[in-house]
Amino acid sequence: SIATKPLDGVRLDTFSAQNAEQLNTVSLPIWRSLKASMDSTDNYKLSASDKKQRDILAKYAGLRLKQTELLIKRENEKSFEYDNELQQVNKDIEKTLDVSE
Repeated sequence: SIATKPLDGVRLDTFSAQNAEQLNTVSLPIWRSLKASMDSTDNYKLSASDKKQRDILAKYAGLRLKQTELLIKRENEKSFEYDNELQQVNKDIEKTLDVSE
């Protein structure tokens, strides 16, 4: 999808300013929009199954937003300071996807 395309094949050791620009202009607005949309559904009356799916998607959107922001910060600041946090966010994304299956 367009939201994840800039992340396809991205490795932290080869991440570039071009990747950061794509994340900033393509992915970041999409993840922000999805997160806001999911947050706006928090008080909807849903079945237990639908609420669980909504909660998983909301968590996933929040994690992808955080991942995108950290990748952009990492490149803009030319710092490896965010690598441990990025690794944890990536693990959390994998766990979230595992729960949704």
